[in-house]
Amino acid sequence: MFTATISGCSSWYEIEDYAEEYKDDLVTLYGRISGESSSWGVPSHDTLNRAISGLQAVCTGEWRRCGA
Repeated sequence: MFTATISGCSSWYEIEDYAEEYKDDLVTLYGRISGESSSWGVPSHDTLNRAISGLQAVCTGEWRRCGA
């Protein structure tokens, strides 16, 4: 999601399309960062939305202050 948003994607649909278009590059980047391989597919725009919404629901007050 980070690479998609800094590339100008502003909706879940655009982020999903970006991930599909750059899937091979993202898998390579994931491997370089984590040292592991990825066999997962690209999550749908709905899955991305749910995952980020879940993160926002559990963030702490301190994190909110830092992000404000």
